[in-house]
Amino acid sequence: QTAGDLTNNGTITMNSTATSYSSLIVGGSVSGSVTYNRYAGVDRWYIISSPVSGQDIDTFISDEELAVSANNSSLVGLADYNNDGSQYAADPTITTGWWDYHQSGQSGSGNFTDGKGKIVRLASDATDNLLGFTGTINGSVSVPMTVATTAFNLIGNPYPAAVQVTSQGGGTDALSANSSGLSEVTAWFWNGAENGYDAVNQNPSQAAKITAPGQGFFVSAAGSGDFSFTPSMQTTSAGSFNRQTEWSKIDLSMSADGQTSDTDIVYFDGATTGWDNGYDSTNWSSGSFQIFTSHVDTSTTQNLAIQSLPLGNFNDMVVPVGVNASAGQMITISVDTTNWPEGVKIYLEDVDNSSYTLLDGQNAEFTTLLDSNESGIGRFYIHTTSNSLGDEDLTLTDVSIYASSRDNLRILGINSGQANVQMFDLMGKQVLNTSFNGQSVNDVKLPNLNTGIYLVNLASDEGTINKKIIIQ
Repeated sequence: QTAGDLTNNGTITMNSTATSYSSLIVGGSVSGSVTYNRYAGVDRWYIISSPVSGQDIDTFISDEELAVSANNSSLVGLADYNNDGSQYAADPTITTGWWDYHQSGQSGSGNFTDGKGKIVRLASDATDNLLGFTGTINGSVSVPMTVATTAFNLIGNPYPAAVQVTSQGGGTDALSANSSGLSEVTAWFWNGAENGYDAVNQNPSQAAKITAPGQGFFVSAAGSGDFSFTPSMQTTSAGSFNRQTEWSKIDLSMSADGQTSDTDIVYFDGATTGWDNGYDSTNWSSGSFQIFTSHVDTSTTQNLAIQSLPLGNFNDMVVPVGVNASAGQMITISVDTTNWPEGVKIYLEDVDNSSYTLLDGQNAEFTTLLDSNESGIGRFYIHTTSNSLGDEDLTLTDVSIYASSRDNLRILGINSGQANVQMFDLMGKQVLNTSFNGQSVNDVKLPNLNTGIYLVNLASDEGTINKKIIIQ
């Protein structure tokens, strides 16, 4: 890093790894070329952009060990995003699609467009995990955006240094500088682990976000215009974390069969129950396994990855929770909280089962086997309240469920009324379904079960409890 001029008589080479990257910020003029080698794991997709200007696309395809399409061996793992869903330029037999793939052996493609993103995938047998870009360092870069079938545009960091995307506590960030040209002041980053997109916005629960050299992301355009990157957006750190604003957060997640999806609900002064641009972000992840929320103010209908709500009046707000999952899946919905106010309980309402499950530090999971496909809003709701939902004399945390032996399930805390017990193995197979009348100690005889972990669902007049137990 320098605050002056840089004269290079050869080529500066910079490398990144899976966990760190080289960074070069030039505060004055620069001459000469830079080679930036960006790390990429094999056999998985990345969103990239060129961190320098002048990298030839055909040379890049020839030099890198890119994956090859299983359906068309001439198509390689490098593609542009088509936001009109029009036909692939590389294969006219494919009439619609969002990705326009490059071909092996092509010529005359020109250079990577400064500030524009692409997706890339290395072959499973690739021996080099570095994607090489050689060219000159960019100054200010303007990327044209369009609105077609969708408003989403794929852009990327055009510098060999990190770029500030959001700023919590000062600094020049890319989203704020371009807010007038965006329909949402949000950036969406690919999350390969969850096979979806993580939304990043300006809400106070998020640390300032930077994007590494060679990394791309999506934005949503308000209309035709440019997304501008300037050298002042470059940084060597994420800046300060804004701890001046009081806030509380629920991280709501859903898991099943090794899949995971999550959504955030953030409470702070100044937020509303409707649309708060820059603080609410729509859920853009596709697929059959998703959890998201919808606005408390039902006059708006977006599916949200991040929802911001006013701090304080928890009792007055019920948050609709959307779920996309398939019949036969045993889903687990759990909460993790940050800066959560003492005395405010979090309940998950399941309309289909007419139940309220308290999600707290001792019992922060709800698990159920889906009898049919779930798609969207209508079954689940989050209630935040200082009151108990159910019998005021019995809270859900008073109930204990455990295996006292291999053939006996013991339930304490259900002292009266009828209760129903269902038990499932981790494959979703029901192994027990019985009822009992509550007394001080309730013993339920178990069938002959294999050693392992089981889910117990207890439904009573006071609510529904889900517990995992181990049969040893």
